[in-house]
Amino acid sequence: MKKKAKGFIFLFLILVSSLSLVSAATNVYVDPSHNDVNENYNFSVRVNATSDNLFAIEFEIEFDKGKIEALEVKEGDFISESGKINSTFCYLSKNFPDLVNNASCYIINNTEGKVIFRNAKLGNKSVSGTGSLAEIKFKAKSSGISNLSVKNILAVKLLPNLTLQEISDLTKNNGDVYINPLKTLNISLTKGWNLFSLPLEPENKSIAKVLSPITGSYDVVWTTLGGDLWQSSKQPFNPIKNIEADRSYLVYMNKNNNLTIRGYEPAKTKINVSTGWNLIGYPSLNTRVLTSVLSGINYEIVWATLGGDLWQSSKQPFSPLTQMSVGKGYMSYINALGNYTIINR
Repeated sequence: MKKKAKGFIFLFLILVSSLSLVSAATNVYVDPSHNDVNENYNFSVRVNATSDNLFAIEFEIEFDKGKIEALEVKEGDFISESGKINSTFCYLSKNFPDLVNNASCYIINNTEGKVIFRNAKLGNKSVSGTGSLAEIKFKAKSSGISNLSVKNILAVKLLPNLTLQEISDLTKNNGDVYINPLKTLNISLTKGWNLFSLPLEPENKSIAKVLSPITGSYDVVWTTLGGDLWQSSKQPFNPIKNIEADRSYLVYMNKNNNLTIRGYEPAKTKINVSTGWNLIGYPSLNTRVLTSVLSGINYEIVWATLGGDLWQSSKQPFSPLTQMSVGKGYMSYINALGNYTIINR
């Protein structure tokens, strides 16, 4: 890799009589430094640079080939001709490879788990400041964590006498990506009234799709729109169209059945509440103390169903409601506008 990289860099040193190392701070970094994406989804990261004098650069981004794969690379706007993306070098390397010694602007190698990118100015000007070198599109293949490591950087600066020198003072900042696994969970619903909420974000939120596993087993579904406004699945106007993770739902079951949810646990969910009765959501796969979750809002009481027509409240003298649990729904009387946040990672 080093031998090939130096061949590329030296291509732009034809006019240089001698090469010496100089100190010129240049930082290459992955942006954003951390990504949280769902399994089977695509995502993009930028590789940016900050430099006071940059003429040409080559680098690699290494990744876990078992977790993600690179799909596409686009040139950034930092090293560009006349402020335009698709610099002369990248254009020539794609359309006239012989002119640049078959040095492609980028190479995707999913077998080894790396992307090689190179670019250069083809004039007598360099670039300074901060900007994007490249944007890389990936697909998240399997759950887990993959590092996005910047490797094998070679960079050249342009001196006032129009000679080129390799930059010695190079720094880098790596990145990583967390791939959120696709999960399946069953919520047990008993004949009678049941409160439930979604611990996972389904890919399709439509009420018909989410509740399809219990089709024929329920009569009506209710939720709150904030405060004392209610909305049902049987309203002639503005019925419930989607099942959202930030709220709970009151469903009347004609018989026992399991609601199977397939989706992704959200990393973070902000839930707004209004004055009055609210069916509040609990999008998490972990049990938490109720008072801790709701510590940021002014509430009077919280109710939950135990199955069928059995209810439990936070103010019961015996066996009060003290926890928020996976798949459970909650109805609370709120004294003032507010919000709380569920953070899963």
